[in-house]
Amino acid sequence: MDVDTLAMGVIDTFPRRLDRTKVRLSQVTRLVRRLVDHLKGVGDPMDADGFGEDVDLNLVSPEALTQAKARMDGDFRRHQKLPGDEGFVYDVRKEFHPTEANDWDDSDDDDDGMMNAEDGIYGDDDDAHVDMLP
Repeated sequence: MDVDTLAMGVIDTFPRRLDRTKVRLSQVTRLVRRLVDHLKGVGDPMDADGFGEDVDLNLVSPEALTQAKARMDGDFRRHQKLPGDEGFVYDVRKEFHPTEANDWDDSDDDDDGMMNAEDGIYGDDDDAHVDMLP
């Protein structure tokens, strides 16, 4: 079902609330289009200041993607500090302290059978591969 048909259905369903003398079809169509896009995960990247998490740029039109990339590039250039700029630091290192628990960046100190740095490239038994060599 297309957006225009949905908009007409909304107007027909709520004739007292959406009086045609006060509300134009184009207004309802625009609202329905935004609702449908939101449900699909598609958003207009120009809607908000920046890009919300609900905007999936994989689903927008090529023109909207080009606009979004240009906007992000402009924002990057405004915040970029180049050599010679006031406040430029060559090698910035920051310490981050997580506020939520996560399991994707657990340290390698856990002995769960995973290879450690001192184990060598084949794990904890480097000699096991010797008999496999030609």
